[in-house]
Amino acid sequence: MLVCTGLVIWSLVEGFKIPNHGLFVFLEFLINLIIILDFVLRVRMITPRKYFKQVSNIFDTIVTVGCIGSFLLYVFSHPSSKLYIFETISEEALFIIWTIWQYLRILMFIKN
Repeated sequence: MLVCTGLVIWSLVEGFKIPNHGLFVFLEFLINLIIILDFVLRVRMITPRKYFKQVSNIFDTIVTVGCIGSFLLYVFSHPSSKLYIFETISEEALFIIWTIWQYLRILMFIKN
């Protein structure tokens, strides 16, 4: 979550543009991989039927799919295309949502 927060701050410093720096792209890939692994492991821990009964898990699924789609747009779209601009905004927005959601989840866990 801290790496995700750092990437969001990095892109905000760059003027809400995703830098083409190799480290940034690697970290984006790594975070997407972590999000996917988190999703897969949680679905496997409880059955898919039980997993998708909770609204919070459906929300996680939507964010996970959105992050994957945004990252693929980033990798395969040209920097001058409108898709690239959309991806720039959506990727960071999804990372912000995912990070806030994870922080809230930790707070709820601590509270209980």
